[in-house]
Amino acid sequence: MIDLYTAERDFDSAASIASGLMSLMPADPAPAQRFAQALAAAGKWDQVIGAAQEWRRRSGARTRAADELLATAYLATRDFAAAERVLAPYLDRARRDPASSVQLYALYSQALIAQGRVDEAQALLEPVLGTSAALREAWVSIAVRGIADLGAAGRWLEHVKPLMAGDLLDEPLLLASAWVQLTLRPGAGNTERTAAADALADATTKAQSLGNAKADHRVALGALKEQLDDKAGAESDYRAALKIDPNQPIAQNNLAMLILRRDGDLNEAKGLATRAAKHAEHPAAPDFIDSLAQVQSKLGLKSEAADSFRATVKLRPANLGYRASLVQALIDINQTDEARTALTELEGLAADAPRPDPQIRATIDRLRQLLEELAAK
Repeated sequence: MIDLYTAERDFDSAASIASGLMSLMPADPAPAQRFAQALAAAGKWDQVIGAAQEWRRRSGARTRAADELLATAYLATRDFAAAERVLAPYLDRARRDPASSVQLYALYSQALIAQGRVDEAQALLEPVLGTSAALREAWVSIAVRGIADLGAAGRWLEHVKPLMAGDLLDEPLLLASAWVQLTLRPGAGNTERTAAADALADATTKAQSLGNAKADHRVALGALKEQLDDKAGAESDYRAALKIDPNQPIAQNNLAMLILRRDGDLNEAKGLATRAAKHAEHPAAPDFIDSLAQVQSKLGLKSEAADSFRATVKLRPANLGYRASLVQALIDINQTDEARTALTELEGLAADAPRPDPQIRATIDRLRQLLEELAAK
């Protein structure tokens, strides 16, 4: 039952069952482990601390996994010194086998950096970077998410680049993604954008030269280039992805939207979007149908667009953007009664939202005024 609730993301129920098992089996570490992990999945880090300590108490000499989760909880609750203290006893063993100690290295480095000890974190990680791609990935992740100073984060990325040589695309893509993320930070400028563009160019060159490039690699490159506003480069990558795998739905969808936004061949865009929307089991299926609806609307296929927007709302009823698009589509085909009902539902959901969205509020006001004007005619 714990696994079932976890799979359904009902972490409270999973934690409740694990807590009951802890009482029934007071010496067994397994239910304490499941309880702590369920609380962590729910983001209840203050409660994870006690649960992980109990898991540790029951684990005898095999405490590392419990302590790694305990350190994660301390980091989440900003008790950085406690995280360092919990992990320190494992460092000597980790140095003997760094490739199997990625989590410990990452957590300990985060604890150091959070206390302003970036140089110590670098000294810890630098000697082991050549032993494991996973450790290099941890280094990159720490640079992007843990190091506040843009210049220092960039230097970390530059430092690891020579170690990422090889005949695989994953690491060049990882590095390019990291640079793109740095461009999104406050204070980022030409230095970060140039470095990101260079990293993407390097990854693209490698993708073009390798015979083992996957469609997903080219999709990832395209998505990153879109973030840098390199629409032509993104389109080239999506088309390359579809040559490798003509049924890659994200490439189909994203290429359709690029064509739509540049006022390209709308029939090509419609064909691509239609194919993407047929991937009903894909997690992004509602987004694919939304893209199809936008293309249909641009082509003047108003009734088809309204049907597509209805489908998006059915799949994701809590998405306010989908609901707003449906109201507009219904107005476009003179289905004003249904549009009023849909707008009332949208207003109710918007009012209940934990964080009011000014853009949605403005859209609601515009749609309400439009319906009132139609009613007055």
